[in-house]
Amino acid sequence: MGARGSGPAGGSGRDSSSGAAGSSGRDSSSAVVGSWGAAGLSGAASSSDATGSSGSSVALRRARALFEPDPEWAYLDTATFGLPPLPAIRRLAEAERGWQRGDIDWYGIELEAESARDAFASFIGASAEEIALIPSISIGVGLIAASLPAGAEVLLPDDEYGSVILPMLVAAAGRGVRVREVPFDALIDEVGPDTALVGVSVPQMHTGRAPDLASLVARCQEVGAQLLLDASQGVPFVDLAGVIGRVDYLVAAGYKHLLCPHGASFMYVRRDRWDGIAPYDANWRASDEAAGARYLGGPLRLRPTAARFDTSLARLAWIGATESLSLLRQWRGEGLFGEVRALAGRLAAGLGLPTPSSSLVCLPVADPEAAAAALNHARVRGAIRVGHVRLAPHVWTTDDDVERAVSALRPFV
Repeated sequence: MGARGSGPAGGSGRDSSSGAAGSSGRDSSSAVVGSWGAAGLSGAASSSDATGSSGSSVALRRARALFEPDPEWAYLDTATFGLPPLPAIRRLAEAERGWQRGDIDWYGIELEAESARDAFASFIGASAEEIALIPSISIGVGLIAASLPAGAEVLLPDDEYGSVILPMLVAAAGRGVRVREVPFDALIDEVGPDTALVGVSVPQMHTGRAPDLASLVARCQEVGAQLLLDASQGVPFVDLAGVIGRVDYLVAAGYKHLLCPHGASFMYVRRDRWDGIAPYDANWRASDEAAGARYLGGPLRLRPTAARFDTSLARLAWIGATESLSLLRQWRGEGLFGEVRALAGRLAAGLGLPTPSSSLVCLPVADPEAAAAALNHARVRGAIRVGHVRLAPHVWTTDDDVERAVSALRPFV
């Protein structure tokens, strides 16, 4: 939300009385916006994602024309929820009218969702066969937690996001999985021979920090630990292609930077891990129709890909997701991801922060309530998360929006 009281999603508890919701967990003393720590993981634009060309400027104007944010406010709260493009709104309205008339092809919508699977795979550098369609990231994390053997050690930062740590704590309470929480900065050093799984957000939702992924991946491989990433705040603006083949699992919420309706999220399961997770949420979508599976009765015939982990789709949500992800693929080809990262870079520079590795800009503040009030006064929508002001631009963001946020927050720098 901004710091105005429309109630941002994501995170329990209150970090200030301004109406901006805070995340549960411990406050962090670090003021550093994290780095990916390896070439190719910095979020820098590639040659196909360059900024500043006349072609990308034209494409950016076209993209901005597809959004209708409140003109009185600068919307910089994509990290809480992304805005829907007009094509998604129109498709949803058409589907609702068809539903109302009893004239809608629900199965056709299920088939259309396959394009969303393919688009997400392209954003992280994976194969569509390695992607499952799920309603929220905790569903995917829960499957992983439920498949861990008793006594397995799970290593997590002590300020990890609830949808990652809570399923692991349930496994600890019910089946003897051992959850070990360590300071974020010590995570890599704490990975040891007894570690079965490491879980971490890339980047963190409240500080913007991310681990040195190259070092983390190398350490996990060295000791045989599996790696789970929550990339909800990273995809699609961070290039993960250089490491994804060495990551075991990845989850990402669709309703933030991917501009999907709530109820559409994604889970990557590397193909050599498919048989190591029990698909406890198996349903008709997870069944292999080509192998003779039917709606009624057994035997168990699951799809031979990560689609075996699909849940039954919230179809209206996936209508919007399909439209948004199609546009995002187009914008990536037109260089607009680089434009968004450049906006985040200018925002960070104006606040005296290092260049962020994603589109997330997090400013630590001593008085979150006063910072929220300043954003309200300037009509800037952001969020307060555990002692930080969190801002995140997208394709609709303008230079004027950035300057308005910087001016409002300058007293807190």
